Amino acid sequence: MMAALIASIPLIVIVALFAVGARSLPVAAAGTAAVVLTAIGSGSPPSTILGALLLAGPTAAGVVVVLCGGFVLTGMLSASGGLARIARLFEESASDTGTRLLMIASGFGVWIESVVGFGVGLIVAIPLLVRAGLPPPRATLVSLLTMALVPWGALGAGTLIAADRAGLSAAALGTASAWLSLPLMVVSTAVAAWVCRSAGSPPRALPLALFVGVEWGALVLANTLLGPGAAGAIAPVAAVAAVALVRGRRNARRASLDRPLARALAPFLTLMSGLIVTGALRASGALPPAWAFLASPQFWIISSVAVAFAAAATSGGPVLRAAGRALRASASAVLAVVLFLFIGVAMSESGLAASILGLAEGAGATFPFVVVGIGMVAGVSVGSNVGAAAMFPGPVAASAGGSAHDPLLSVAAYNVVASFATGLSASRLGLGLAAAGDPGAESDGEPASAPGAGGRALDIRSVFGVTLVVAAGLTGALVAAIAPG
Repeated sequence: MMAALIASIPLIVIVALFAVGARSLPVAAAGTAAVVLTAIGSGSPPSTILGALLLAGPTAAGVVVVLCGGFVLTGMLSASGGLARIARLFEESASDTGTRLLMIASGFGVWIESVVGFGVGLIVAIPLLVRAGLPPPRATLVSLLTMALVPWGALGAGTLIAADRAGLSAAALGTASAWLSLPLMVVSTAVAAWVCRSAGSPPRALPLALFVGVEWGALVLANTLLGPGAAGAIAPVAAVAAVALVRGRRNARRASLDRPLARALAPFLTLMSGLIVTGALRASGALPPAWAFLASPQFWIISSVAVAFAAAATSGGPVLRAAGRALRASASAVLAVVLFLFIGVAMSESGLAASILGLAEGAGATFPFVVVGIGMVAGVSVGSNVGAAAMFPGPVAASAGGSAHDPLLSVAAYNVVASFATGLSASRLGLGLAAAGDPGAESDGEPASAPGAGGRALDIRSVFGVTLVVAAGLTGALVAAIAPG
């Protein structure tokens, strides 16, 4: 018990600082210092910390490129009018404000996150939600709430890592995670719809239910047939198409593809088609190892930025200046993400994560609830699906097997909850507020809040935190009901 409590010190430091409203970068720096000191104090040699740094280095470099590329892309599109034209596309395709917001956040934003990952979906969706009528903090909250498919972000990178760490089949873990995602999808989408009421009208019940049902069904089917790599990209597209067919028929003539829209969508089409085609070539063995970089998100986010600049060549000066402003505004948020990623890897490599799982010994029938609780803490602490996937799946699988619980369902529950919990982390909140044009809001007197009903402040942390606890509890109950142990 004492070893588990000592190993939890870095997570306690992070959660405590985050709870009192500290900014993401100071929280990440304090967490990094805490994990290094705790690991060395627990007997890990300095070489272990150095090894964790080297292990996290390549991934961290890739994350920096992807995040900076995402901020530059949205800054360029905002300056060139591309974001405004994409926002108008959703206005033309949906007959009411609520459905439009749903399609932007749960459809377009989640699709971008599933293909690229690392928070780029937030960076792209939040400015569109602001243009559609949501105040910046509410736009941030809605986008965070609708990222229920985070386990499949970056073409399933986190789920693939979790499966490898736990010694499970990636296809089996993806499918199990999809089945267990239903409570989370229902709760988070319902809360997001409630938050959207400030923009005029929340999404109506029929399109809301249709969207969640189709997205979940497509997610399960795609994981079963194709694996976790493509499932996250397929599910939101299927859901948006279903809602558009039901709700958008009368607006079909209004929605049209013109030259400004083609220029605005070209970077995203480049990004999606490039990643999917080269990913398929790599999976089939048709892509030579020397050309493997062509299948990386880094290559295609840079390519999409180049396409965006070429499409806005007539206003190159203002677009480049906007890109520079976006890059400078996002610097601290990007650095915080990198530090949190290192924390996750260091917790795993030093054995601190395995020690924390000692708290689950003797949990008995409550083991699933302990697992989702650890998932919440891991996600909130490291703020990265990849980082959370590197921390606990191995120890969770081992503890589940030793306590007569199903390792696959246990790791799947952890995967789903930890991934969603990253939305409550300091790093993701920092990214969201930076994308909303309010990078300092997380540290002022009313952190990340907007006027609510009756003039009351609506705090992002409070609303998301309650949603997370409810969804995690339902997920734990579902696992306990399916496999009581």
